[in-house]
Amino acid sequence: MDPLDEAKALLRLVEVHGSQRAVARALGKSSPWVTQRIALLKLTPEREVPRQTPRSRS
Repeated sequence: MDPLDEAKALLRLVEVHGSQRAVARALGKSSPWVTQRIALLKLTPEREVPRQTPRSRS
């Protein structure tokens, strides 16, 4: 999954579960991991992680 898509999904999970800590526990991840993923959404367009384009199949 693309990191920005993952961050968006985590943000929706925070809305459902009420906190980043609860999401981290549910996913078996650390709270800082969840926080850092969500922070990707706050990057300016110039600093966003470049998205990989799927390779076409021949």
